[in-house]
Amino acid sequence: MQAFIVDLAGVHDAESLHDALAAQLPLPTHYGRNLDAFYDVLTEFGCGWRIVFRNAGPAADGLREVCRDAAEETEGLEIVFENEQRKDATMDNEVLKALRARRSVRAYRPEQIKEEELKAVLEAGTYAPTGMGWQDPWIVAVQDPEIIAQLVRMNAKAMGTTGNPYYGAPTIVLVFASPVEKVPFSVCDGSLVLGNMMLAAYSIGLGSCWIHREREMFETDEGKALMKKFGLPDGLVGIGSIALGYAAVPLAPAKPRKADYYRIV
Repeated sequence: MQAFIVDLAGVHDAESLHDALAAQLPLPTHYGRNLDAFYDVLTEFGCGWRIVFRNAGPAADGLREVCRDAAEETEGLEIVFENEQRKDATMDNEVLKALRARRSVRAYRPEQIKEEELKAVLEAGTYAPTGMGWQDPWIVAVQDPEIIAQLVRMNAKAMGTTGNPYYGAPTIVLVFASPVEKVPFSVCDGSLVLGNMMLAAYSIGLGSCWIHREREMFETDEGKALMKKFGLPDGLVGIGSIALGYAAVPLAPAKPRKADYYRIV
């Protein structure tokens, strides 16, 4: 197989594109300097060619389509656009796939998760970044049915409902941290801990959902008594929690991301 590397850096229009193709590929003298002619060359002479295009920008959009069609038509012709290949590989690593696929779960099976699964999720939380490396947050995993019932009642009261705000999950993981008056970045730190745990849960087959109102719950005398029961230092505040367990329903597909979600300036 003959291998060719075609660098399209600096290509900004049709003329410069065909200049680059003619200069870097063994095109016949009758090559017509248009994409239809290039397609004909590929299908006539391309058997046994491997072409790698580098630095292909918007001016090469038509070239991509022609190359795809020619490769489908011609046995032994292989064409790669290197930047697209690298992008695909980058976006398909396991962490990024998990980020795109994780969903909030709002219905759980009743059976308890395995101890090793819980510990994996909790350990993932401990590796979240924290301001100044202080590791200010505290994590409490609750599986005791009586305490879970108490948390359900407290959260429902703060929410103004009689339902189960934790959706029947068999495990509730609470995150606490210092008040922002003492540690200004404590809410951010605790939120990152919760995010790490939700991603870890998805990656090992568990469902999770971020649950709010822990601040209100643990500002009460009942909440403070529970924190003391958990063996936590005085003065912490509730940051949030996750419901954790085996999903009882299939995960929903992702909603389309809004068009202007991010920008590069």
